[in-house]
Amino acid sequence: MSSFLRTGSHALASPGKPPLIGSSASALTSPTPPTPPPTTTSAVSRTPGRSRRPTGSGAAAAALDRNEFRVVEVVAPCPSIVRQTIRSAPSIASVSARLHPSGYAVVVSPTRLVVWNACRPDEPAHAITLDDASGGGDDDAREPAAADRVALIYDRPVEQRTCTGLLYARAHGHVVFVGDLQGAGTAAARHLRLDLHDSETVTVVEMVNARLFLLGTSQNRLVQVDVGRESGGALDAHVVVVAGGGDGHRRASMLTRVVTALAPLSSSSSSSSSSDLLPYLSLCSPAPLTALALTPTTISEVAASETGAWSVAWSTSAPVDDMALAPNLSACHLVDLACVRHRVVVLTAARYGPLNRTRYAVALYDRRAGAGLVPVHRACPIDAFDTDDDDGSSGGNDDDDGQTHGWGGRAARVDLSDQDPALAFVYGRRSVAIVDLSTGASDCVRFDDGLLGGGRCRDHRGCFFVSAAHGVVCVRLARGPPTTAILHERPGAALGLPSAFTAFQQARIANCRALLAPLLTSASLADDVERLSTAIVDGGDTPLADRQARHAAFCEFLRSMPSSPGAATADNDDGNIWARLPPGTRSTLRAHADALDLALATQAIVGAPAAQFPEVVPGARPRFDAVRRRVLRRALRAAGLPAPDTARVEDMFFARVSQFTDVLPGLVDALGDAPDDQDVALQVVFVCRVVRVVFSVADENADQQAAPDPTSWMFTGRVRAALRTLLTHLARLPASTGGADAVQPGFVASAYFHVASILCGTYLSESGANPCAAGADLDAVYKRDRDQAGQTLLSLCAAEGVAAAADGGDGRPASPTARFELAFAFGERFADLSLLAQLCARCARADRADAYLREHGRPYGLATLAVLLQARRYDDVMRWAAVHPDWVGDVLADHPLLAWVPDLDRGDYAPASAALKRVADDDHVALRLRRACNALSKLAYLTSARDDDKDDDDDAELADLNAQRAVLDAQGVLRAGDSVVVSGSERIRRLIGQGRAASPADVADASLVAAARLIRMTGDGDVADLLDAVVGVDGDTVASLAAPLRFATGTTEQAVEQVGAGRCLTGRVLRELAQGLDDRGADALLDVVARFVDTLPGEPSAADLGPVLNALARYAVAEGRRRRRPAPAP
Repeated sequence: MSSFLRTGSHALASPGKPPLIGSSASALTSPTPPTPPPTTTSAVSRTPGRSRRPTGSGAAAAALDRNEFRVVEVVAPCPSIVRQTIRSAPSIASVSARLHPSGYAVVVSPTRLVVWNACRPDEPAHAITLDDASGGGDDDAREPAAADRVALIYDRPVEQRTCTGLLYARAHGHVVFVGDLQGAGTAAARHLRLDLHDSETVTVVEMVNARLFLLGTSQNRLVQVDVGRESGGALDAHVVVVAGGGDGHRRASMLTRVVTALAPLSSSSSSSSSSDLLPYLSLCSPAPLTALALTPTTISEVAASETGAWSVAWSTSAPVDDMALAPNLSACHLVDLACVRHRVVVLTAARYGPLNRTRYAVALYDRRAGAGLVPVHRACPIDAFDTDDDDGSSGGNDDDDGQTHGWGGRAARVDLSDQDPALAFVYGRRSVAIVDLSTGASDCVRFDDGLLGGGRCRDHRGCFFVSAAHGVVCVRLARGPPTTAILHERPGAALGLPSAFTAFQQARIANCRALLAPLLTSASLADDVERLSTAIVDGGDTPLADRQARHAAFCEFLRSMPSSPGAATADNDDGNIWARLPPGTRSTLRAHADALDLALATQAIVGAPAAQFPEVVPGARPRFDAVRRRVLRRALRAAGLPAPDTARVEDMFFARVSQFTDVLPGLVDALGDAPDDQDVALQVVFVCRVVRVVFSVADENADQQAAPDPTSWMFTGRVRAALRTLLTHLARLPASTGGADAVQPGFVASAYFHVASILCGTYLSESGANPCAAGADLDAVYKRDRDQAGQTLLSLCAAEGVAAAADGGDGRPASPTARFELAFAFGERFADLSLLAQLCARCARADRADAYLREHGRPYGLATLAVLLQARRYDDVMRWAAVHPDWVGDVLADHPLLAWVPDLDRGDYAPASAALKRVADDDHVALRLRRACNALSKLAYLTSARDDDKDDDDDAELADLNAQRAVLDAQGVLRAGDSVVVSGSERIRRLIGQGRAASPADVADASLVAAARLIRMTGDGDVADLLDAVVGVDGDTVASLAAPLRFATGTTEQAVEQVGAGRCLTGRVLRELAQGLDDRGADALLDVVARFVDTLPGEPSAADLGPVLNALARYAVAEGRRRRRPAPAP
């Protein structure tokens, strides 16, 4: 096979006008007119069948030809398995290739598929025998194989450096999925046969992610293949036919459905010939899922909704009309398109002249959301480009529309430069045309041996092609990429690092190692790496997606290059530059990568229209954009960054991504600077959305790391202070005049829940990242913020009164449990047991309380008891004392004025006496209460001593109690001039009066409990006087005494919450009824009380007095019987 390399240069010029080369300067290159094409063939020749190919690493970047405009060089030779595949093919036309942006090349013949890394020739190639993969009996060997039907799967979706699997579709619909290309290979291949229509073939495959693929067919149908996660066996796929060319068919192994909204994609019926319908897919962005689909007459953007249904976002045939190739053209049609981020290049062909020749043209468009394709540069015809398919070498069929379908379904292909979006490459079987769309300059290279295919490479300015004779060949501009223009503070070695990185991006590995050799011995290598990383992420006007791709490539460059000059490869993780860098530098690089992720996520919010903020009521949305810009501008100024009034603040906000995490707290600091409360509410809505998205992305990045970074920006005090400030603004929002009217109901509680969860989550993340440093101080601050946030959230849920859910309520009245569902979720997530106990008591959820008690045990029980004590529900506390006395004792230990009650109820008089004595010794307790505690302590001690048969005369403890009482009485005389001798009934009256006026609640409750204990334990005095002291007061006092009385006497009547004044029996009536009671008199007393209760008015407040009166009457009966008992015999 002979091989000749012919070069030519052509300036795009209209007849009678000077050439356009050099007429206008490009932003990236200013090419000079190349030399005219030679009239004779090149002197480079190859012997048929014995082509001399470059071998070894020294063959990399060997220039085949160059001029002032472009360079043609060999990047890597083809592996032996590829050369064997080409030789065993029936013809060169039956072999096709495609180079993916990741650097992997795919070669497909009728019987074999080969994948290898063209940028790393040392890595082994992977070959799959198609006959074995398809199960035999495949008739696809008669059709030209297409590398377009192969999708590669990578281990890292961003960097895409290691191929782990692939999906291949035969033309007739046989799909082969290999999930583990490195290990099992075809042994674990999974298969699926699509139910295609008659004469319908698969033409192209695109990967959305590792489990989702799109297939295009010759009848303008798109098939979504969703690969199941189960390994082994048949391919378990979820197939969605998104088409307008016929109905889907159900099979046992697939689910098909037709989306009728995609009808504009189909220009003919299902019976149309496959020769004039050739869809081509180009994936635009992985999230949201969008792709461009091309037919000979239309370009459509296909988008996936949140439910997974694909539909057409827009469809247009405008590029065909905009081309204006030349006068008298006919049968103009679209041939191919390529998409690099938001730039789209379209290749169009038409017949012209008496010989009906094909003429091509390219045009560059900008893909904009909702606007379709917007022209960027005018169309450039390619006069000298020739696909060389008319001689039949391609094995294709020349149809009436002028389109040849032998080579992958297209006679010509187009691709864009990854670094220069205005540089297009149009190539066929033998020719490659370079077109600078910004200047109109072009050049053409011809390969007589033929090209198997091509494609762009990530972060490279050229285009790569697979040649059967030379291997992987790169065609690029003569000038270097713009990466070499990155300036640093220190010249010299620092300039060598970007040059080495540029060589790595261009797959010039030998040149890259030569540039790196003097840098590896430099002591400032780490500083140079940090400066270059900062220069990449702070790319000025460069789109954030481009910066992210370049930074990912830079990190891959550091992981791929050896750390010593003499090492040939970085075979392990310890032998590369990344492993040599200090931990601080690696942390900085990871922080830059995370900052890019955060900036990309925030950019979608900053540029989103107000309609995408459902939290804002429709009437306030017109003011939202102005409020959002004001917050951004103030945040930039607070961070010390430039924020000129003339520039778009949305663009300036992402100018310095390396400082992005420092700008985020400034968003919260900017809150409050607004003319009215409504603007403040809109600011809070915007900042809450930013905070939620940013921390969500940060958490995902932290989860992907093997070990969390203990120095993360999320753990700084400034960030937590900003979150607390945002929580304060949210808590004040319902009370503002116009703020609550600007947001939807339920927003405040929902937003407060999310922000509070973020704040508390930072403490848990820091504790997990650095367990040694997480001490008592961090735990105390965490509990303080958690408890405060939980109580505020509880009040917000109660105030809003809507069904609060994670995404906001629907504004309808809700049950108490649904109203506090966010508070329940917060308490469960952060184990706020006090909050959960309050919620269960407030919502009467005994089932949840039992579940929490089983899960948390003693801590939840203590929290519940604390809540009951705070609510003064002493009867419920005593019910717990019967089951868990130790828990009740621990809780009451923090309440000294009540700590003696459980011991007294259990009959443990000695510890009760000691506890009461300690209260009597406390100078901070009221004097009268101290006296009562001393008296109760003495009574308890006497009871204990009586059980122990102690001698009162020799008891030192009793003498100590008497001495203490004497001191207290003396203090009372000195302070208040009160009488030392106070009767029992007077003491009870004073305790009751003190309880009514005392504060805090513990003192009041202790006074009332002491009074009730005296009533129960006293053994002398007139019962009538005691009853008169208790009942001869207004109804409010009786109500306040009801709970302590039951607590002291062990009764179980319903608690009395309030009673009206004057609704109780007077002390005189009870005194008269109680005098000289016998058994019949006792029954009469109870009967009178019962009838008196029945005669009370029907108000609930009056009726609730009945249990109190009955309890007092029962006490009077029991006390009378006790007094009538004969004294025990001496």
